[in-house]
Amino acid sequence: MLALILAMTAANPSPKVQLQATIEEVRGVLQSKEATPAKQATLRKITKSYIDFAKLAQETLDGQWGKLSAKQHAEFTKLLEELIEASYITRLSDSSTVDITLNEEKIDGDTAHVAALAHVKGSDTDLRFELKKGASTWTFADVVLDDVSLTNNYRAQFSKTIAKEGYPALVAKLKKKVAEFKSSTTASAEVAPSKG
Repeated sequence: MLALILAMTAANPSPKVQLQATIEEVRGVLQSKEATPAKQATLRKITKSYIDFAKLAQETLDGQWGKLSAKQHAEFTKLLEELIEASYITRLSDSSTVDITLNEEKIDGDTAHVAALAHVKGSDTDLRFELKKGASTWTFADVVLDDVSLTNNYRAQFSKTIAKEGYPALVAKLKKKVAEFKSSTTASAEVAPSKG
């Protein structure tokens, strides 16, 4: 099935077809018998293939981005990537109960929106994926979960911290949060019973 979808993607690079291929790829990883660290590593590769973290970092920092140096841009982009990986991928990698049904697709120039429904542990959640057309593929620009934009949510939180405490405080808080996520994941892995 995945091979067929990938072939279709090559022949007709529709954002919905590409998104379906990605979902199938992720589902295959989640249902595999690999150990959790191996699953996480594979999910990170998939994530880096489809998310433009530099663009996401710029959008979440909004006006603050232009005040930073190239070195700070690189540091924050890496930090945001680690935050997303720590908060979402580590949870996802230990679950095989997530299923996503894609619905309507709308394309407006270089931007596409794909409506979807996520089935997670018996409940349904409305999703909307926003994708941007790249040189050879569509990349994720935003995910809207029950009318809440991931990008806007981050932007609001970051702007509030910067306004109150300054940019260095934001960086310190994000580093602490990433460390906490990683520590929690490591502890969970150590106490989890071995499967197989």
